[in-house]
Amino acid sequence: MLFGLAGRALKHLEPLRSMLPEKGGIPFEWAQIRALAKRDPSIIIGTMIALNLLRLISTLILTRLMAPADFGILGLVTVVHYTINMLFDVGTDTFIVRHHDIEDRRFLNVVWTVRVARTLLSAALIAVFASLFSRFLGNESLTPVLVVSALGLVAAAPQSLSFSIAIRNKQLVLVSSIDVFLAVLSLILTVGFAFIFRNYWAAVISSIVGSAIRSLLSYFMFPSPVYRFAYDRKIVADMWRFSRFVTGSSLITLFLTQIDKVVLGHFLSIEQFGTYILAVNLAFVPQTFCGMYGQRVLFPTYSQAYRNDPSSMRRVFHQKLSRVGPLYCFMVGGLISFAPVLIAMMYQDRYAQAAYYLALLSIPSFFALASVAATEALIAVGEVRATYYANLVRLGWLFPATGLAVYSGRTDAILVAIAFSELPATIYTWWKLRKAGVLSLRRELPTFVFGVLGIGVGWAAYKTIGFFFHITPVGLFG
Repeated sequence: MLFGLAGRALKHLEPLRSMLPEKGGIPFEWAQIRALAKRDPSIIIGTMIALNLLRLISTLILTRLMAPADFGILGLVTVVHYTINMLFDVGTDTFIVRHHDIEDRRFLNVVWTVRVARTLLSAALIAVFASLFSRFLGNESLTPVLVVSALGLVAAAPQSLSFSIAIRNKQLVLVSSIDVFLAVLSLILTVGFAFIFRNYWAAVISSIVGSAIRSLLSYFMFPSPVYRFAYDRKIVADMWRFSRFVTGSSLITLFLTQIDKVVLGHFLSIEQFGTYILAVNLAFVPQTFCGMYGQRVLFPTYSQAYRNDPSSMRRVFHQKLSRVGPLYCFMVGGLISFAPVLIAMMYQDRYAQAAYYLALLSIPSFFALASVAATEALIAVGEVRATYYANLVRLGWLFPATGLAVYSGRTDAILVAIAFSELPATIYTWWKLRKAGVLSLRRELPTFVFGVLGIGVGWAAYKTIGFFFHITPVGLFG
């Protein structure tokens, strides 16, 4: 069986082999390079490399300008913003991408109006209840930070729908270029403000300015119309029918993604929590790729394939994953076992514990691309409740484990529960997709062979480097 899986895994390399020149030689033809660069996975991977490189540079600089406690404060602010955002998530972006006709100006005006109202309401709630949020999280110093940070939502409220429409139209190069530009600008602003303030205010002010600039670019970089406030009961009712399961899923996602921070925020000191937040940011890198690739490449592609020819879904589903899945799993597997070296290279010894957090928090990413792809395919074929039910499965795994962890008072117990929360969701979405006649397990399982290989290579590299240099043994393979 293992040899069979390995053989099928090697077949995943055939698309890559077809890109190579037939005759031996080192350089590619320029036409091949240009064709490769224009492919959707290449655009997304290139964007993610650029964004995460910028994030890495920012982290390396900021950890030397700010204290661990500052990262803890920023982590708690993120918890509040994410909570409010998910509570009022109506899925406007997904609604636009999936809708059959977006040429009607009134339709776009109504959707824009709903999003503006939702964003301003979120800002008001954060500002008004800032003191209550601060007491709940056990840190009174959060109050003024939350009030000021709400201005970022006000700046983002008038943003046009251009980004969502561009994703629907697969304008990946333009959207990705804007993302990279904004990341560069954010890096410059945050570092610049950090030299002035030397604390968390640098990131807060930078975020507000970045939101305002993104709103302006949404009009200047696209042929965007001037939106007007409008209301249409039928359109709003359609949005509600589509988003009610998105909203329900968002509430569950809120619990799934923030419960660790809420619990650990009470168990850990603000300095220790800051170290944990650093690990969370690093572990979030592959999940960000999955989300971006799923939203900007997989979902539009699957939706178009299903609209044009439903019988092509099985072929398109596997074709899109075959070029990306093996490499992704290999890289994430390496991250799990190579975490101690990565942390030692980036930070001082006082951040060594982040390696343990990073290794555990990278395990969900190991399964994330598979579950994201399956969920996007299910939504494309009309199963709009796919995300909702997948999150129910995650909740069924995580809720009792979290309760036991809090009862026992052990912080590592909740981390272990989170580490494997994506596995049952992957199994569930695969089962649903197989019932829909889209999934072939024989074509998907070999991808994880590359992941196991990545774990082995990462562990070997960790041990080899540790033989010559001192690496604090705090990872899972210490």
